[in-house]
Amino acid sequence: MNIYTFKLNKKTFGILTAVVLIIVGLVITLVSCTKKDDAQTTVKLSEKEEMLQYVQSLGYTLDEERYQEKQVVIPSEFDEVYTKYNQLQKDSGFDLEKYKGKKVTLYTIGIKDYKDAQDVLCDLLVYKGKVIGGAVYTADVSGFMHGLNKKS
Repeated sequence: MNIYTFKLNKKTFGILTAVVLIIVGLVITLVSCTKKDDAQTTVKLSEKEEMLQYVQSLGYTLDEERYQEKQVVIPSEFDEVYTKYNQLQKDSGFDLEKYKGKKVTLYTIGIKDYKDAQDVLCDLLVYKGKVIGGAVYTADVSGFMHGLNKKS
């Protein structure tokens, strides 16, 4: 059996402590930077004006007279319709899975001059000031719906 010993003076101990603290700091920084949110970008919203600015930033012209706000609950279990709706959210960088059973705010904003479509609306689902999903759609019989993507 071999026994190894070494003498550690104050200067060497200080350097080793500093190196360990730097490594721990780097690891914490890297872990926090690599955590990815469920949305393509984290957007925190708290007021009507911010909601409108967010939709405008997607390239849409707004009809502010058609603005509504109400509380809705994301279903605890997704049926076929909600599963398809959540797939639309996933395609846009959102995912409603972790919000099942949560009360969220649904903001509906009118959109003017959307290509050839009439009666176009934009829905934003917001939970604790953060956009968690939404869609642009028309209430017209020959309607369409797509996620919160920039206007093409």
